[in-house]
Amino acid sequence: MKINSVWKMGMGHGTLGRQIFMLGDEIFFIGSALQKIFSRGEQLFAPRLFLEMFRSD
Repeated sequence: MKINSVWKMGMGHGTLGRQIFMLGDEIFFIGSALQKIFSRGEQLFAPRLFLEMFRSD
């Protein structure tokens, strides 16, 4: 796994490197979680927005 090797590389650079790589890991995790939430939200709201756009009241 690519992330694991990068994290191990960061472990070799002392505490500063470790903190930076751990922070990067957390940002990556949060980013992927947000992406999942947004893709779910799009699936829920896109059809509704699509219909609203074409309604001619």
